[in-house]
Amino acid sequence: MLAGYIIPWMLVLFWVFSGVALGAEVFMTSIEVITSKEKVRNVVIDGKAKKFHTRVWNPTVANLTLMALGSSAPEILLSIVEILKENFHAGELGPSTIVGSAAFNLMVITAVCLICLPEGEVRRIEQLSVFLTTSFYSVMAYVWVLIIVVVWTPEVITVTEGVLTIVFLVLLIIQAYMTDRYFTKSKLAQEYVTVVTDAGEVVDPEFAAKTLDDARTSGIVEPGTDTGRLASFLKPQSRAHYRRNVIKSMKSPRAPSTSVTSEADHAQAMADISKATAESMKATFSFRDPKADPEPDPEAAAAAPSPKATSTRFSRRSSSKSSPGLGEKSVTRVRPDAASVNGVICFKDEVVSVLESVGSVTLHVERRGGSEGEVQVAYTTKEQTATADADYVSQSGTLTFAPGEVEKQITIEIIDDDMYEKDEEFTVVLTEPTGGAVFDHKTDGESNAAICTVIIVNDDEATGKLGEVLAYVNMLNLDNLRLARANWGTQLREAVDIGEGASLFECILFVLMVPWRLLFALVPPPALWGGWPCFAASLMGIGFQVVLINDFASQMGCQMYIKKPVTAITFVALGTSLPDTFASMQAAREDKSADNSIGNVTGSNSVNVFFGLGLPWAMAAIYWKLVGADDEWKARYPTFVDEYPNGAFVVYSADLGFSVVVFTCCAITTLSVILVRRYWGDPPGELGGNRRHAFMHAGFLVSLWLLYITLSVLSTEKMITTF
Repeated sequence: MLAGYIIPWMLVLFWVFSGVALGAEVFMTSIEVITSKEKVRNVVIDGKAKKFHTRVWNPTVANLTLMALGSSAPEILLSIVEILKENFHAGELGPSTIVGSAAFNLMVITAVCLICLPEGEVRRIEQLSVFLTTSFYSVMAYVWVLIIVVVWTPEVITVTEGVLTIVFLVLLIIQAYMTDRYFTKSKLAQEYVTVVTDAGEVVDPEFAAKTLDDARTSGIVEPGTDTGRLASFLKPQSRAHYRRNVIKSMKSPRAPSTSVTSEADHAQAMADISKATAESMKATFSFRDPKADPEPDPEAAAAAPSPKATSTRFSRRSSSKSSPGLGEKSVTRVRPDAASVNGVICFKDEVVSVLESVGSVTLHVERRGGSEGEVQVAYTTKEQTATADADYVSQSGTLTFAPGEVEKQITIEIIDDDMYEKDEEFTVVLTEPTGGAVFDHKTDGESNAAICTVIIVNDDEATGKLGEVLAYVNMLNLDNLRLARANWGTQLREAVDIGEGASLFECILFVLMVPWRLLFALVPPPALWGGWPCFAASLMGIGFQVVLINDFASQMGCQMYIKKPVTAITFVALGTSLPDTFASMQAAREDKSADNSIGNVTGSNSVNVFFGLGLPWAMAAIYWKLVGADDEWKARYPTFVDEYPNGAFVVYSADLGFSVVVFTCCAITTLSVILVRRYWGDPPGELGGNRRHAFMHAGFLVSLWLLYITLSVLSTEKMITTF
């Protein structure tokens, strides 16, 4: 009879968690749009005025603010919603869910990432200084909770304590930014990689890195060879990218596979290629003083004659030297001996202006300083103030330069809408050069890309003063509004369209998810106004779902005769953390570093406390400070009336305090295991390596999580004595 009540509630709760995962996809998409926003800097290089596009958001700041909010939105909103529903009295679900989710994230997700890599593959945290900073704050955050709940003003949160909790988040963001900006010194910071075959043949560094990585994985070369992580380290994906991909794969179980061979056949083929290539290839690492080996002048390199291939070596490094006039840290530099043979890829003109009625614009891409061998470069258009598919036709592809070929063209269609607008612009970005080609660090994009800005000059006449005024209001981009309306309609149609070939089971799942699909189809498209309307609307949608989680979890706990804190640290914490688990697994497999998979967990856990507890607790403390104690408050907290006659925000410490103590001990142990693996692993690295050791460490971390759950449950059920 009991199961007849419990199972339906569990299914309903699972249904809501599935909806939260769907909302998280929309939310993460808006965050990616927001954090990809660029700003333009006008600089003078060699007497010429140039435009440089740089990201507005620092990656570390984005991870600790919007990204952390995106991955932890259910837990944070649950804490806030519970305070509001309880009329500014402390609840039990919110704080316990935050602590329980932190335990699952740190211990279980790390354990899963340890064992998800193939035999021999290793992932290391590249931004170690940032990781250590967030790790310190993640432990300190829970120690701080213990101080304000148990020690400072026992079982009462004052306004000062609530505000200080939020201030710690600001300090964390500032310190992490300063660490990332000025003190991060990756192993790649002054590392040159030269790749040349025994016969003197030059090999593309990215191809060599991948080949040597495959060879290392197959046991052909020494496991300590670290070249495999060079290429992908230069342009890592964001955590939002992996979270969104996981939800997409959950929504599309029938996605076709592009593989035409079995995994075993592919692995064997790669092993054969790696063995053949690695035997004729050698990679040397040397550390040099950048002052003694200054950066080359790309223009001089371009004008220099091409030497013979037998004397050529590829070298790649990451330098902290700033580009002229920018003050920005450049990610990669390439020495001139590589560029002189295979060429510097750049646009003939970095800024091109065309009339809106021109029909199309042709951009010229040049290969300067050398033309030996075949090289390729990817290109794509990117919105700035112009709107894709409303002002111009978006386009992407690959340019292939044959040996001796020095110029390619990209033609982009310009759309004439016959409406008066201000001048708008978009960019065309070249990335991912192969075959040894490089970019000019004195052009827009520096050494990471080549960027051309296309300005669409309006040649329509205003139909009236009102149209002219509206055209010059930045927020009223008429093309953006028209495209958003079209995308909105597409979202609604796709929300109720299951497509063809769906099985009966898939049809049932689709019907169950239709309410959530419709809810988030009503959210404004991410492209509208920089993603902020989508951000706010999807956050409200998740907030509505959190209200349901609060009610359903409480009802399920009642049916199972378990208390709210136990429900929070088990079912609720597990449900809110599962999407992050799969996202971290994907990041561990696809990235060549561990930053996105486990490096961001500590930052997210810190934000959960400083914002997820700090904000609602500060709100409640301020409320009771202003309102004062009423009869209901005095009846609810009779033991606090004498000490706090004017009222206060009360948070009982028994279960929460003990849970925090246990978590803190387990967290310190988990972080110690991670660091031990980094320096004394087999081979050294936080993730992967020796499978036997990885499974042993993963099992130990999972046992820590089970220990935390067990002790917390025993404390809540009064089976053990706590403070």
